Amino acid sequence: MKKLKFDAKYMNRILSGSKTTTLRLGRKEEYAPGDIVEVYVGDNFIGLAKIKSIRYIRWNQLTEEDIRKDGFSSKEDLKKDLIQYYGEFPNDAEFTLIEFELI
Repeated sequence: MKKLKFDAKYMNRILSGSKTTTLRLGRKEEYAPGDIVEVYVGDNFIGLAKIKSIRYIRWNQLTEEDIRKDGFSSKEDLKKDLIQYYGEFPNDAEFTLIEFELI
């Protein structure tokens, strides 16, 4: 089964439903709408999720709604967080935006 893995700091956001999307740098074509995936936070399995939608989007095209669904209040905060995982990236960097729902 496919997996979505998150840093442990996202546990509360995911469980509360304030984080319903994730951005992954590059095209992640292994995921498709309707897929059921295992969700891990840190090393802990927390349940299953259904992939609701997949969008390929450039950083400079993200909307306020995209940012909010990822559990952030500003694009700056989201970028600081992503830089920890991916390093610096250009404004036209392509991301895969995965919308999911715990089931």
